[in-house]
Amino acid sequence: MLFMTAGNREGGVSPDRALELIMGRNRLPSNVHMLRGNPSKLSEGELAGDSVRVPVQIPACPSHLGPDARAEWKRITPHLMAAGIVTELDRAALAAYCQAWGEWSVLERKVKELMFGDGGRGAEALIDVTPSGYKQVSAMAQARDRALDRMLRFAKEFGLTPASRIASTAGQQLPLPGVLDDPMENFLSAGASLPRAS
Repeated sequence: MLFMTAGNREGGVSPDRALELIMGRNRLPSNVHMLRGNPSKLSEGELAGDSVRVPVQIPACPSHLGPDARAEWKRITPHLMAAGIVTELDRAALAAYCQAWGEWSVLERKVKELMFGDGGRGAEALIDVTPSGYKQVSAMAQARDRALDRMLRFAKEFGLTPASRIASTAGQQLPLPGVLDDPMENFLSAGASLPRAS
């Protein structure tokens, strides 16, 4: 079996990756698909036919979120609403993103304090020495990095990173000021004229 080889020396894939290979990737919601520029070139009918219509709305902020997570919730939800990609069904994923943001924010401040605060140790604050004398990344820095990884993973689900938006904006990018996309317009705006037939 494909997933039985996971972790052995001959290679193989993880059980999650094996399941993805067998079943295929999860399909994107239609609005996210269109936000990414419709990379598979599905018609509007095909996109509309398989889509669950859920009204776009900002879900209630969960009470368990800390202050930093709540601040991020309040900051990001209007943008998600304007993009049409947040619904009541997204509450848990959005809460997980904001929770990871809050944890990362708190841990980042703590690491900065250890590095640059009164009695700060500079870059040495990022290193712990084990009882056997080995140096390793500090537990605080590791926790910060894990929170950052989680936050970015959830951010991608909502199109909150440049990489997750690149496909959506590549075909719709506005031209730079003074640069025209149409070769004929470039030619004509340069003051050139077409040769006249005689």
